[in-house]
Amino acid sequence: MNKKIIIGSRGSKLALIYAQNAKDKIVQNTNLNNEDVVIKEITTKGDQVQDIRLSEVGGKGLFSTNIEKELQDKKIDIAVHALKDMPAIETDGLRTNVFLKRNDPREILITNDKKKLKELKGKALIGTSSYRREFQIKKIRPDLDCKLIRGNVDTRIKKLNDGLYDAIILSYAGIQSLSIENKLQKFFQLKK
Repeated sequence: MNKKIIIGSRGSKLALIYAQNAKDKIVQNTNLNNEDVVIKEITTKGDQVQDIRLSEVGGKGLFSTNIEKELQDKKIDIAVHALKDMPAIETDGLRTNVFLKRNDPREILITNDKKKLKELKGKALIGTSSYRREFQIKKIRPDLDCKLIRGNVDTRIKKLNDGLYDAIILSYAGIQSLSIENKLQKFFQLKK
């Protein structure tokens, strides 16, 4: 009897889409069928800690440590993870050596009233989890305020809709993968 291949993944909608893409590629390029490849959802510390910047509680490894432990303990055979959330230094005994096609690298500004960055009122509150994005926004609009926002895409959009932010910045690749780009409006361009 053939052993199943178990793919470890975070449990967010977006992570599971990426894991499914990897599963589809494995099935397409091997003699394995759909039932031979299983996706296992793994909760990470990065998923559990939502109110603090990742850099303040351990960095990007918070999303990969639990998944890597499952690999080391042979509870999963491979892991699928967004490269942007991986630490720069690999864990001893593990390798990152297979990559799916790169997604769109742009970011998108999302507002409820379809305003562009230059049209937002002074002191508007922008949600981002990235120091880089915050720096870029401040270079363009020093009068805007940035505030940490964490959670999956749905959670962040809900926080915007609940009025906790005037705008949020997300990766466009995630929006495309979730097939919700038709609900949103504007790419974040680094122009004034």
